[in-house]
Amino acid sequence: MSTIVIKNLPDALHLKLKERSKRHHRSVTKEVIALIEKAVADTSLSTNDIGPLAAIFAAGDQMAAMAWSEFRCGPASPMLIAAWEAWIASRIVPIDQWLAKFGARLFNETGRRSRSLADCLVAASAIQMKAAMVTLNRADFDPMLPFGLRLVDIARH
Repeated sequence: MSTIVIKNLPDALHLKLKERSKRHHRSVTKEVIALIEKAVADTSLSTNDIGPLAAIFAAGDQMAAMAWSEFRCGPASPMLIAAWEAWIASRIVPIDQWLAKFGARLFNETGRRSRSLADCLVAASAIQMKAAMVTLNRADFDPMLPFGLRLVDIARH
């Protein structure tokens, strides 16, 4: 195996690599290798592959952990998931105590609809981030509008 030495690596960048490697449960060396593998992999995608999300997301945006989990469940292709993962990895908002409580409140106060808890957690995350939420299932989220949820009509983008 080859060895690469990086001279004058800024301390802030090294700290970010350490934090990222800890999140992914691997050493800094393995994290750097994974990043290089992603960088040199052929993940060139057309706008059609990425879809309307590309027009909506911009640098600095975040994604709820539950929304990211749903996205990864498909029907997105592995190549599309890899391309988005490289971009979104440091922008995932975890489910904390506030989100768990507010998600449960949304679930209870919007009719306790079967299989809607995940939607409630996604909506709670968007409300907490003061972000407009993008969905193809507007009807599933309409009951949460009175709680401050803002929806983007994806057909318009």
